[in-house]
Amino acid sequence: MNSDEIEGRVRDFAGQAEAKLGAAVGDTQARVAGVVDSVKGKAQEAFGTAREKAADGYERARAKARELADEAPEYVDRARETTRRYADKASATVKTQVQEQPVVTLLGGVAVGFLVGWLLSGRRSE
Repeated sequence: MNSDEIEGRVRDFAGQAEAKLGAAVGDTQARVAGVVDSVKGKAQEAFGTAREKAADGYERARAKARELADEAPEYVDRARETTRRYADKASATVKTQVQEQPVVTLLGGVAVGFLVGWLLSGRRSE
């Protein structure tokens, strides 16, 4: 509970008391002033409650951000390890392909080289 909530409750209580006293003695002005103070107190208390909830939400978001920042290196390490495994697997597959079918692999490499050269030369017939 923050100061706005406390002050709002006190103001609301005092306003209600003033309104009841004004009603009891027949003082309309005091009664209206009491109701106004009571409403202002309720508004101040509601503001305090909203402020408290916003502060709590901020703290939760901040804690979650810290948690994620602490976990980030672990995710990076996992991604690096997964990438390394896939690269090793691809390398082994290419090595096996080259060993089992060297001529086909050589012709495929030459074809890719020509294609890249053609794309980069900019002299395509249209």
